[in-house]
Amino acid sequence: MKRTITILLAALILLSLAACGGSKETRIELTEENIETYLTINKEVVSCELRRGNTARDLTNVGSGEAEIAIEIIRQSNVSFENVTIEFELETVGRYLSNPNYGWEFTSGNTRGTADGSRTEISNFKNITITVPYEGNTRVTERLRLVSYNANPVVADELTTFYYKITNISGFAIVR
Repeated sequence: MKRTITILLAALILLSLAACGGSKETRIELTEENIETYLTINKEVVSCELRRGNTARDLTNVGSGEAEIAIEIIRQSNVSFENVTIEFELETVGRYLSNPNYGWEFTSGNTRGTADGSRTEISNFKNITITVPYEGNTRVTERLRLVSYNANPVVADELTTFYYKITNISGFAIVR
């Protein structure tokens, strides 16, 4: 009899501990509509350098330039991620309407215009995919170069901003 009561009490204690130790997690599919609830996406021009020409005439004109931009993903508290990828379309002003002689282009994967004519030559685009780690924090950088669209030296402006559009999201947020 004592043995039966001891076994029943031990089983009762184990069940009560198991009930208290369980974690409640909610798995939520990420979409364009809910992504900002779980992630913060920041964009920044990290650096921009314009180099002047070598001759007296070129001192006011830009010979070349380089820039670096970043997309940073920061998780909200009490969230982790499972198999999350976010596809972005990045855009820089390719030809400035006030001075269409130059523009900022991505050093790799740059696109100007499209075959269907839906884009003008005014902007430069690049598609990137970011895989979000389990803990959710990541940063991706891209390099750009200043391009002259004619043989004349140009008076160019520093790259001060760029734009992004989320084109696809897949994966899950795990909320605790």
